[in-house]
Amino acid sequence: MPKGIGASAPISNTPSDQAFSARRRARPPVSERGRSVRRATSPTSRFSKIAHRWSRDERLSWKARGLLAWLNSHAPGFRISEKRIICAAPDGRDATRTAIRELES
Repeated sequence: MPKGIGASAPISNTPSDQAFSARRRARPPVSERGRSVRRATSPTSRFSKIAHRWSRDERLSWKARGLLAWLNSHAPGFRISEKRIICAAPDGRDATRTAIRELES
């Protein structure tokens, strides 16, 4: 059989071959302006957004703001009870109930 027909090409790991294969890799999509677009998974499961008006409301104590942030960190539809909040809070039952009452008013 003649060389090149049916024979596999020799594998080479020279720097020039590595550079060539790097150039052939799939490139990210390009926007209309010619800039590349990066797509990543949304970090929504690790971060929460809190409205400034909640975190800067001077009528609320720091404890109540922290509880509000904790409540906001759960997914919509998350079922919560006072007992669950008290179990999760490091401040104890009475302090947690005070923060809950503050948010309710």
